[in-house]
Amino acid sequence: MAKAFADSLVRDGLPQSVVSARLERLTSLLDLDFEWRLHKVSDGQRRRAQLLLKLLRPSELLLLDEVTTDLDVLSRQALLQFLREETEQRGASATDSDDADEQPTS
Repeated sequence: MAKAFADSLVRDGLPQSVVSARLERLTSLLDLDFEWRLHKVSDGQRRRAQLLLKLLRPSELLLLDEVTTDLDVLSRQALLQFLREETEQRGASATDSDDADEQPTS
């Protein structure tokens, strides 16, 4: 599913190098296994797959509600770090209302 989505992003004009790099980084960051069957995984694993599909395309505006719900502590920290780096590199702002002490940026 993610690979097919990545291919569609390339067809839409995103450079293959950008898509490949983001797919590799997000797959590692979210600890995803493309052999999973979504009807047989936990809610946290399902949430990580959903996040991969949303974050794979670099967005000008990204609205995420309760983004860390169902994630384990390590996945949560990795995701928040990714969002911090994205906002710094792209000059954006992001907040995480789940835990004000761990906001990506202010």
